[in-house]
Amino acid sequence: MVGFEDPNRLYLIDFGLTQKYLTREGKHVEKKALNKFSGNFLFGSLNSCRGYNKSRRDDVESIFYVMIFLLNHCYLPWNDFEKLYKGANIEFRDLLQKRMHI
Repeated sequence: MVGFEDPNRLYLIDFGLTQKYLTREGKHVEKKALNKFSGNFLFGSLNSCRGYNKSRRDDVESIFYVMIFLLNHCYLPWNDFEKLYKGANIEFRDLLQKRMHI
C-alpha cells in the first residue's frame, strides 16, 4: 500500500488469504468450485467472485483493479453496485449470479 499522507512510504498488508498453488508433486492445483467468496468484492477477480479457488492469475487481475482504482480517482465502474439495485429486493448471491453470468 502507498502511504496516504506520505506517498513515499509503502506498507505491506494482510496476507491472510494466501494459499498454495502447487501440489507436492509440483503441479498446479486444479480449479475447484468452492461456492464461496473470500476477499474484497471490489478488487476480487471474476473467478474469485464466482466462488472458485484463487490462483496467481487472480492476483494479477486484482492488481489491475487496484491500479485502475488509484488512477481513476479512487473509483471503479462497479463501485455503485448497491445503488444500481437499491430497493430491488434481490439477495446478494442472486445479484452476483446475474452480474457474473454464473
